[in-house]
Amino acid sequence: MLLSNMELIATAPGGVAKLRELILTLAVQGKLVPQDPADEPAGVLLQKIRAEKDRLVAEGKIKRDKPLAEIAEEEKPFELPQGWEWVRLGVVVNASEAGWSPTCIGSPRRPGHWGVLKVSAVSWGRFDPTANKELPSELTPKPEYEVKDGDFLLSRANTAELVARSVVVGVAEPQLMLSDKIIRLAVSSQMNRAFLNMVNNASYSREHYAANASGTSSSMKNVSREVVLALPVPLPPLAEQSRIVTRVEALMRLCDALEAKGHMEAAQHAQLVSTLLGTLTASTTPEELAAHWQRVAQHFDLLLDRPEAIDALEQTLLQLAVRGLLVPQDPTDEPASALLQKIRAEKDRLIATGQIKRDKPLPPITDEEKPFELPVGWEWVRMGALIELVSGQHLGPSEYVDGLTASLPYLTGPAEFGALSPDPTRSTHERRAVAICDDILITVKGSGVGKLNVVKHDEMLSVGS
Repeated sequence: MLLSNMELIATAPGGVAKLRELILTLAVQGKLVPQDPADEPAGVLLQKIRAEKDRLVAEGKIKRDKPLAEIAEEEKPFELPQGWEWVRLGVVVNASEAGWSPTCIGSPRRPGHWGVLKVSAVSWGRFDPTANKELPSELTPKPEYEVKDGDFLLSRANTAELVARSVVVGVAEPQLMLSDKIIRLAVSSQMNRAFLNMVNNASYSREHYAANASGTSSSMKNVSREVVLALPVPLPPLAEQSRIVTRVEALMRLCDALEAKGHMEAAQHAQLVSTLLGTLTASTTPEELAAHWQRVAQHFDLLLDRPEAIDALEQTLLQLAVRGLLVPQDPTDEPASALLQKIRAEKDRLIATGQIKRDKPLPPITDEEKPFELPVGWEWVRMGALIELVSGQHLGPSEYVDGLTASLPYLTGPAEFGALSPDPTRSTHERRAVAICDDILITVKGSGVGKLNVVKHDEMLSVGS
């Protein structure tokens, strides 16, 4: 069923990523390959894991592990197949350690030099040895933290989405060390590390880490080793672990192929959209545009099947509108030059009555500044010829209140901009730089620079942004 629908799922927005997550979910729940009654059950496997730990403790190679809490029923996110067991991750891990974080050179290490891994080396499903910083030559390397073949690594500090993501190292490059934000788990030799990596990266595990991570910022969360080792793990027989890994790897290769195909199709689709919309913007008259539009309309089923294509169409329509190509011109319309005289007269009246300040003269628009030819009756003008620009006002905490109980809504910045009009959550009795209904607000600094909204309240005070 999964195989027959993979291509269909992959065509949905974000489909391949969802498909990968589904494969991992089915794998760790024991629903991807059939169980074999002849497999040695997980209960016996646990005895072997315990025996290995006891031997290593007796030989002084690891410390005795602390007892882990029993897994409560509410901690078990799904039912297990027969022969499987729920265990804490710490049960199948013999030891754990973090690296160190000296002050490094900002760039990746050069050949022959030691490097310290960044958390991005273990964040994206595959170990990335290039994500490192060079250790300064005056510092002595610590070989005990060097990455080894087959290491099981995870990040203890990362974004909310990526914290505690793990990888299994294949063949390690020499002279790469763990940072103190990366934990190395010494997984029992009785476990399949690739299977354990799938478990740790499955969606239910992400929920465990999200619920137990510390840190107030979503851009940096932390998990302790205790939280990592407490993760509930569905443990299948060792033979079934191997079968699951083989199956998942085959399905992930199919996902890779579907992803590559999707990228190719996306590039081809973007080229088609660009070509078709380009014929519209190449129009020089409304009549020519109408003819081109008829040809493009025949391909709307191809054009409008992706959000980015709709965005491109919207931008094309805006471009056509401001060039005067969407509607025909009417020779009986009063020309823009007469409109400019009326605008100037209005400004002069407002200046004379003291309602606005006299505007400074603006330089003429040069021919090289004009991006396209205008229809007859239109004029190029500076924005300042049409508007009065008023800066908003920053208020102190004592000058406004949360909620809209005061007389004037107070807009604190573009974060309160809506799709068309703002939605302020604070209010004030101050009356400085008041905006009125249908005034245009524009952000002039910060990450939202250039963003516009139109006032729909009778009056509003806007922050200086």
